[in-house]
Amino acid sequence: MVNRHILLLVAALAFLLSGCLDAETVIDVKKDGSGEMSLTVLFVGMPITEEDLKKTVEEEKNKDHGAEDAATGVRFKSVEQVKTDKGVGMRTVYVFDDIRNVKLGKDRVFGGAPADSGQGGDKRPITFGFERSGDNAVLTVNLPQDKDKKKAAAKEEGKAAKDGAAAQTGETAKSDAETETAKAMMKTMFEKMRISVVVKVGGKIVKTNARHAKAAEGLVTIMDIDFGKIVNDEKQFEKFFNGAGKDMNPEEISKIEGVKFENQEVVKVEF
Repeated sequence: MVNRHILLLVAALAFLLSGCLDAETVIDVKKDGSGEMSLTVLFVGMPITEEDLKKTVEEEKNKDHGAEDAATGVRFKSVEQVKTDKGVGMRTVYVFDDIRNVKLGKDRVFGGAPADSGQGGDKRPITFGFERSGDNAVLTVNLPQDKDKKKAAAKEEGKAAKDGAAAQTGETAKSDAETETAKAMMKTMFEKMRISVVVKVGGKIVKTNARHAKAAEGLVTIMDIDFGKIVNDEKQFEKFFNGAGKDMNPEEISKIEGVKFENQEVVKVEF
């Protein structure tokens, strides 16, 4: 039987959103360690009007960014409306003087609050290191993995599943119908959702341990998850649906066509 909390959450989100987000974060690092970070959020399939979007952009432009910028090591530069073949949205650009001071929280990736805003979830942000090596620069990307937390969660989920097995045995066809309804709703919600985080360095990459890099273009993909690829892969979708992605390891995710995910704790990029 599907977890009823998931069923209710899916129903609520489907009602509120009627569409998905396509969020892309690009961190552009120069050879002196300064640079820009852009966050592009597209509202794919959402019933947002031109007037509402313009209002949102103006609010972002005029608000006080001081505390948010101080928490993440960047400074607000600009915000503008964007329109692509996927949908409409907004692009916000920040600048930084030293990449070592930048903290990229998971909420920031979704266009939300700063890394240590205390709004729940894992508060540990992606952080960066930077040093010179002769004529080259070496960028370090530190990616928190939560290995101990994931093991503990998996253990608790396994115990709960075992304890509830007997009760689930007597479930009726109605429960199965609820499950299939929830799955269909989730597929509809996530099929156009995408999250991407890319690091672009100011020069050709001469050495890196990154899993997904384009040396000539100076690009390293930290993650590029097209949820449409996941929901259309029945095996991975079952894991995503039943465990909200908790038992999907990066190796398995990366095997899905079109999905990239960096699972190393430390990524080095020399350029």
